[in-house]
Amino acid sequence: MTNDAPSGHVIRLTPPGSAAIAVFRLTGPGVAGFLQSRFSKSAAVGRCVHGELIDEAGQILDDPVVVLGGGNRWADINLHGGSWVQQRFEQLAMAAGFAPAGIAEAAQVETNDPIEVEMLEHLSRARTTLALRMLLPQPEAWKALIVRLQNRSISPAEILQIKDDRTLEHLLSPPRVAIVGPANAGKSTLANRLFAQERSITADMPGTTRDWVAEVANIDGLAVMLIDTPGLRHTTDAIE
Repeated sequence: MTNDAPSGHVIRLTPPGSAAIAVFRLTGPGVAGFLQSRFSKSAAVGRCVHGELIDEAGQILDDPVVVLGGGNRWADINLHGGSWVQQRFEQLAMAAGFAPAGIAEAAQVETNDPIEVEMLEHLSRARTTLALRMLLPQPEAWKALIVRLQNRSISPAEILQIKDDRTLEHLLSPPRVAIVGPANAGKSTLANRLFAQERSITADMPGTTRDWVAEVANIDGLAVMLIDTPGLRHTTDAIE
């Protein structure tokens, strides 16, 4: 991503998909002008300001909370997390000259430390509390490790154990798990329990599930892309 965007960058700080809240960061010289023309209130540095976001037609798009910082060089826009609202905000920002960018650009606004920048780059991938608890302390943990390496106060076995540990990688990269089996065995009921919502249709009649249903499930802190599949059985039904 180049830094020649006329207004700056629009950066998604929260994971993609629908959620209660979606946070976008605007950076660059166009921030003040965008807020002046599209936000109903005067944003204040370091303060949460609740107002209305106006689109090109003068219609209210959402009522976000805006936090301004860095001498008007960046602003965090806290929107409602519906997919349509997120998409429309990105379109509105890009129409105002903001180029899409990744978390790295947002991280560099806050810190020059490469370890902290890398941690912030991966923040949007943390879908569970356990993932956040492991990711956020990483800068301090790596700095402490560097000191131990310099002081030679760490054993080769411990270095190898740290090198081979893939726990954080698994927490940030949800594995894909499919529930498979005979028809009417309770696969969709199990999936709904793990999804913690009625995501799959259930019924006593075999063949109720006709399509694969995928959703992220929180399994004791591990985010899993769980797939509910149709039952395996012999049938003459053309749709199945």
